[in-house]
Amino acid sequence: MRTVARVSVLAALAHGPLRLQAVHASDVARAFALATMSDVAGPLNVAAPDVLGVDRPLLTRALAVGVEATFRARVQPTASGWLKAAAALPLMDTNRIRTTLGWEATWSARDAVADLLAGMRDDSAGPTPALACQEVPA
Repeated sequence: MRTVARVSVLAALAHGPLRLQAVHASDVARAFALATMSDVAGPLNVAAPDVLGVDRPLLTRALAVGVEATFRARVQPTASGWLKAAAALPLMDTNRIRTTLGWEATWSARDAVADLLAGMRDDSAGPTPALACQEVPA
């Protein structure tokens, strides 16, 4: 069942009405290391080269109506403004980091999201205190 849910989320993102970029944490770490060890100045956009989703403005508007209705009915906690804001975000151009630092993503956006979902599903934790599971006092 969980695999079906993960595949459903990936399919919804890949074919959904919003165009989204993603990047794996290991690719971000490598980009950070390259940037800090170089003389480059200014911002660098970091994202995998592929984009999840398809620009579908009519579907996005229809979805926003449904999101707003369920928000007002207190079925879910997100107002339609968040969806509209996400739909209006531009895609980042990663050409500068590729040409100035030679950085290339080793994970696709789809694989990065799949890895994130797998970690959430498996309740994965890392060896550092910030990532390790901690008991929260009641």
